[in-house]
Amino acid sequence: MHSHASMREADMGFLLDRGADVQAVNGRGRM
Repeated sequence: MHSHASMREADMGFLLDRGADVQAVNGRGRM
């Protein structure tokens, strides 16, 4: 894992990645 400029940046990136995963799973389950 490459280092981030700040913990906040890392957290936001993690949340965005997780959000995309959750949306993909929910979308598949809904369809």
